[in-house]
Amino acid sequence: MWNSRKLESKPVHSGSFPDFHITPFRIWLSAGIAAIAAVGWYFGIHAPEQRRVEQAQIEQEREESEARRFEAARFAAVALDKSPLTLWDLRLGNYSVRLRMAGYEDWYGELELEENVFLEINVTLVRSTRTVTLASEPAGLDYAIRGEVTRTGRTPAELSLPTGRYEVAYRREGWTEQLRVVDLKRNERVEQAVEFFPGSL
Repeated sequence: MWNSRKLESKPVHSGSFPDFHITPFRIWLSAGIAAIAAVGWYFGIHAPEQRRVEQAQIEQEREESEARRFEAARFAAVALDKSPLTLWDLRLGNYSVRLRMAGYEDWYGELELEENVFLEINVTLVRSTRTVTLASEPAGLDYAIRGEVTRTGRTPAELSLPTGRYEVAYRREGWTEQLRVVDLKRNERVEQAVEFFPGSL
């Protein structure tokens, strides 16, 4: 008797790979390798570069802050201190100067500090003046304005006077003198008028 055997054959594909079974161990191993690579990239490349960028930003902000403080100090030293004033240890370069005093026009100037050069500034400030208009009813009355200067005349009148506080006296024959106060300030124009009503003797 013949023994018959059942022959089974499996198809073989050209270029096929051997069976690769995915196991939990292999999954954990792959994840671990990926994590190690990510950590190495972060601490080896990304983190140092990030720290360098942050350090550069901090240094730039510090330099800008010092520059702002220097500019503020330079302006304050010139604009807020009183004359006569001597300043030492200033950096070389260009400076803007403003001199001001109550009752006088501001003075603005530019100066350049050069090495081994002592610079002196002598400034004559100009007195501030403003216009005041005096009027009365009826017109043609005598007035006397007294303050830093004294002026007399008849209304109506327009006067240019140094800024400050003045007392104005208006006179009409047979009437009681009327006194007014006028305060002349910078950038202001003042108008003043008085009336002598019948019965106000």
